[in-house]
Amino acid sequence: MVSVIIPIYNREDTLPRCVDSLLAQTYPETEIVLVDDGSTDRSPQMCDDYARAHDNIRAVHRENGGISAARNTGMQNMTGEYYTFVDADDYVDAQLIEKLVTAMERDGSDLVMCGHVIIKDGRRENRAPQAMTLSSQEEIVAFIASHYQDKYIPLTCTKLYKKSLTTVDFDKAASPGEDYNFNIVYFSQANKITMIPDALYYFYCISTGGSLTHVYKEGYYEGMRILYQTSASYLRNYDLSLVAYRFYKSAIAFLVKQIMMGYDRAKLMEYLKKICGDAVFQTAVSQVRVGSPAEKVLLAALKRKQYAVVLQLSRLRATQKTAQLKKLANTEA
Repeated sequence: MVSVIIPIYNREDTLPRCVDSLLAQTYPETEIVLVDDGSTDRSPQMCDDYARAHDNIRAVHRENGGISAARNTGMQNMTGEYYTFVDADDYVDAQLIEKLVTAMERDGSDLVMCGHVIIKDGRRENRAPQAMTLSSQEEIVAFIASHYQDKYIPLTCTKLYKKSLTTVDFDKAASPGEDYNFNIVYFSQANKITMIPDALYYFYCISTGGSLTHVYKEGYYEGMRILYQTSASYLRNYDLSLVAYRFYKSAIAFLVKQIMMGYDRAKLMEYLKKICGDAVFQTAVSQVRVGSPAEKVLLAALKRKQYAVVLQLSRLRATQKTAQLKKLANTEA
């Protein structure tokens, strides 16, 4: 039995497409766990309707707690030997479960990952790993260290996990890096991982155009800090430059976003002093190796706590990003 956990919050428009793609699976022993995370639209009723109509669908309702809490609730209620995740605004290929299970049982693996398709503005972009099997923890950690930035590694929705091997849940404090954080801990417990080159999961992206209204969640920096620490611990015997770069890049991206949202100088300086005074962040900055002159100047300013320089360079990035978004909005109009 494979349990498919779907966290749901106000997804009445996309939920049918998602669930119907799972009902069409060629693998017969599939359990669908719909976790309504305190939705205020028709999603709760739709979950109940699906559960009444199909014996292999279970509906679980909980107070709103975010995607990590919803996934944890799903894991607590699943009955499958294997499990995976699907987001309620996405959908999957009819052979997703069958191909993942076939690879898992053929190779005796602890985890199987496949590729995915990004669908945005009518265009499709396939992202998939090369077919391979990592047959020891040594091979796994070496691969993750050298492919840390690969876009298919962090995702949980493109992977099949073993319930018997799972000793970790999703850490809400690690948001937005909770998926990668979960995977890093799971990777550390696996002895064999199989990758298949099929793109079987469909991420349906809605274009935000030139909107500047999106803000990162409270605790964004702290979440990326947790991911850095988890990753650095697991990969401690390897070059950590890619791990450090992800943390550094995320921290600066958050600053740029605050500038774009019009945060005042006092608020920006408060954030800068926090990250520059953080020994964990400074360790990461010292591990980053980049080639561009602009990045080198920024890194040096961060190390020396030259807040005015960091702010000036970040404002330049914000101006460039804003211009790009406006150009995109005009193109779409």
